[in-house]
Amino acid sequence: GNRAALAVHRHSDEWGACYALHRMIDPFDKVLDDAPSSRERGDFFEEHLVWNPIGNGSSLLVRRDLALRVGGFNSDYARAGIGGCEDLEFQLKVLRRSKIEVVREFLVGYRLHAAQMSGDIVRMRLSKLAVIETIVGEGEMSEPTRKRALVQAYLTLAKGFLLVRDWRAAAKWVFAGC
Repeated sequence: GNRAALAVHRHSDEWGACYALHRMIDPFDKVLDDAPSSRERGDFFEEHLVWNPIGNGSSLLVRRDLALRVGGFNSDYARAGIGGCEDLEFQLKVLRRSKIEVVREFLVGYRLHAAQMSGDIVRMRLSKLAVIETIVGEGEMSEPTRKRALVQAYLTLAKGFLLVRDWRAAAKWVFAGC
């Protein structure tokens, strides 16, 4: 399991966290789909800015000292009304300071329900964009990486607006990504 994955590295300070694969399940625990199977391990900060291989906050195990060192979860997003991606920011902060191991087993069920398919789409994507803007604003990355992360976040938000049929907002974010 997760603890064994960190033990392989002899509890090295260099490896401070690990994550397991997950499956999407319905309210009755029926498996709907496997999440994309990730092979990302070690230092994959730049890849994580564009595509989140960890997937959700439930699959991550972080050493306590590292979690405290990166400041835990940021509640500013929730106060601004765009909470939802605090786990993404936390994962990126962890990756800046530590390597993360992958446990290639499906150990987490991520429950989907009807509410996630409608109103939350735009809020979650606005939250993701806010996280990406915060992280790239802190520097420590090349200009191509910064631009790629922002463009991906803009286009993901545009797709969210398309899904809720807000054509004007979708167009705005497509143009922002160009």
